[in-house]
Amino acid sequence: MGCKKRVLECALSQGHISASFVEERKAWLEETYRGPEGVENRRAYVVCNVEHANVDNWLRTPRIERDGANRLHVEVTFTMRDCNEFPGNARSCKETFRLYAMQVSGTEVSNTWNETHWDLIGRIAADTGRHSKHESSAAAVNQEIRSYTVTKDAAYFAFRDSGACISILNVKEGLSGKNLYFKYWAIELALQELALNERQANTSVMHFERTDIFYEVCPEATRSFVTFPQTITGPGAQSLIAVSGKCVANASPIETAKLTYICKATGAWEMPIGECRCNAGYVGSAKHSTCTG
Repeated sequence: MGCKKRVLECALSQGHISASFVEERKAWLEETYRGPEGVENRRAYVVCNVEHANVDNWLRTPRIERDGANRLHVEVTFTMRDCNEFPGNARSCKETFRLYAMQVSGTEVSNTWNETHWDLIGRIAADTGRHSKHESSAAAVNQEIRSYTVTKDAAYFAFRDSGACISILNVKEGLSGKNLYFKYWAIELALQELALNERQANTSVMHFERTDIFYEVCPEATRSFVTFPQTITGPGAQSLIAVSGKCVANASPIETAKLTYICKATGAWEMPIGECRCNAGYVGSAKHSTCTG
């Protein structure tokens, strides 16, 4: 099984900090909503321009350092309101948004909003389902993952709104889980509809719950008394990387074949070649892949 290494840095566990998003226009507003626990207020960036034509609102993430990755993945979880609820705004109401990325070198900063400078990763729709404010059931939760090959020092990601109503929360600390050895920024996004002002009351609503930016690695592995290092996956969706291994302490190769293991783009290992065995005078433990005297 592979590991996901998140590269949007983490904040302090005691609280939340601004995601340092940048907006081109005053269309993006900062508001607050009550967190899922009902205990704390959280800030959010909100845009609702469904009633207008030719909407073009951008929101950019902070600079994301490459951190040695060849390919970054963006995971977005969100809910979306059905445009059929607003027939008067049928032409301007949207049920999709676009995700862009831009690579930079050195200390270069991205301050441009011209789409020709950005790479379009894709248009994202609510494939799982949309919801209506008249429905009593819980909103359908959508989750999408997109990938972006990186070769420069860092990257920016941007959400482009063309007529939906989007709420993006601030960044909060999180841990990946046991034995994954990394930290991340989670751009945590609204779980419930924000209270919008009267001007925005008749718009459709799309809420993001969470956005993670990460890359895949094949974790450190030991098999047949051969150890292989943690390896960052290749730049393509089907990339295969041949990784050289070495015998554990007090062991030697059985054959002359080079000790290799294939690291797949998914973060999984496959097709091991070569084995080692414990040297004379040492006892092997297959369970722990060790040779002890």
